[in-house]
Amino acid sequence: SVFAVWYLKEPFHTKYLVSFCFLLGAVYFAFKK
Repeated sequence: SVFAVWYLKEPFHTKYLVSFCFLLGAVYFAFKK
């Protein structure tokens, strides 16, 4: 979604940031185990 924003020059919405944070959280907990 981040690449889409940069490529399509779309306005940065909060939902992108939230989804990105959830993705980072999932990866963090996955590697934590």
